[in-house]
Amino acid sequence: MNTLHKAIEATPVKPGTPATVAATTHSTVRPDSTQYLSSKKDKQKPDDVLGGLFFSPHETYRSLTTPHSSHVAGIKLAMQHFGQSPTDIYAQVTPLNNGFNVTMRDGFTLFISHKELDLAKEGSQLLGNEDMLKDANFLYATLAKRKQLQSNDPAEQASYPMTLRNTNKGEHAGSVLKLMGLENHLKEVKSESLGTGQKLGITVVSNGESMLVVDGHEDFHGTPSKLRLKKPAYVLSDLPATTRLDEPSTDSRPARVAPSPPQTNVKPLAAPLGPPSPGAMPDISSKRNGERPANILTGLSNTPPGFGEFRETAAYVDAIKLMMMTFGQSPTDCFQRVAVAGDGYDVTMRDGYEVHVSRQELQRAGQALKLSGDDSELIKDANFMFAAFMKRHQLEHEDPVARSDFETTLSDAIQNGRHIKPVLENIGMIGHMRHVHVSELEDQNTVGFLYGFGLVLGNEKAHQYLPYEGHGYVLDPH
Repeated sequence: MNTLHKAIEATPVKPGTPATVAATTHSTVRPDSTQYLSSKKDKQKPDDVLGGLFFSPHETYRSLTTPHSSHVAGIKLAMQHFGQSPTDIYAQVTPLNNGFNVTMRDGFTLFISHKELDLAKEGSQLLGNEDMLKDANFLYATLAKRKQLQSNDPAEQASYPMTLRNTNKGEHAGSVLKLMGLENHLKEVKSESLGTGQKLGITVVSNGESMLVVDGHEDFHGTPSKLRLKKPAYVLSDLPATTRLDEPSTDSRPARVAPSPPQTNVKPLAAPLGPPSPGAMPDISSKRNGERPANILTGLSNTPPGFGEFRETAAYVDAIKLMMMTFGQSPTDCFQRVAVAGDGYDVTMRDGYEVHVSRQELQRAGQALKLSGDDSELIKDANFMFAAFMKRHQLEHEDPVARSDFETTLSDAIQNGRHIKPVLENIGMIGHMRHVHVSELEDQNTVGFLYGFGLVLGNEKAHQYLPYEGHGYVLDPH
């Protein structure tokens, strides 16, 4: 049964409960569902289920080696079983002026916008036949949308791009099928059982890797290959399954649970901040004209990560301290220009790069960086500089998903960290950086950074015993 409903005047589904459904605004742009869905209907199968869809084999954006293996396997299985079109896989798909309402087979309803569909298509790295790729990207986008709505991570709940970013790191096959609303049709079997007859299913190789099985052969990038034995596997049934464990895996060990995304402790703001008053700069201190921090040691510190927390922020703090001790505490001294503009500030860095940072982004950056210290004005300036760095990092990011969303870039930067050199380069210091041997950092008036040691603060930190060998950076003010 084809379930595509022409509903130009329909509205996005409204939340039954906040945990399950998202709402959106209405648009006057007339939809064209053929841009996002193929012409397949009435349970038509893919023309080439093996070669018509595959994932990019290249490792990119800090993803796993096969980040979309399970997504491709799960999507192909659903297409080959129910029909290629999402209108056959889902209970109902209704096009709207600005997106689609989707009801899955387990009753879960959601709205996905055209913008989110476009973003998922760009970030999924899926390849293949044009029509099959349309439907696959639609399925991928909607399963990621459901993942966002059901997430326990407040930052994921607030950001579809961040959910896509985490989804791009890989998923367990069972989770993929459940996120498409197929849990009631899902049955776990032995992989050996897929080698007899014409059974269709997927084998689970690991938490993030799975293979479609057609006619007793695994799908290896579009090429039939030997079926792996003694592996967990899944098949789909037309009718909801009464039990999903009729044929337990021969592997007697407890089933592995797919890891959830690391919690970032970056929570969305309750409401956006208003624009700053003309001429006022409430988000930076009153320090000006190259005045250094009163106490760089106790006034500003990096906060170590808590138990189970993924945070790598030391290089950001070291770079900001180094700039402040060289040019002055204020962002107006560290950057070429800072001016109030619109909902925030226009910033021109010393290498000429320009960014606009909103007040909300400033607050989000400060909340994520979690600086500690006894000088609140110093912390305010550091947060401003970090936010400007993050905005540039977002705009220059190689990943289109991260590039589209400040929140996603921020979470990635906090979790993964960076080395001091690219941090200094991306905060506008490339024309002031000088690579030095440790011997050049021994003078008591020198401020610099030494690899394997950290900041060298000269008179600010007496009795720093430097190693005999090493290298790092200083910033030349002119």
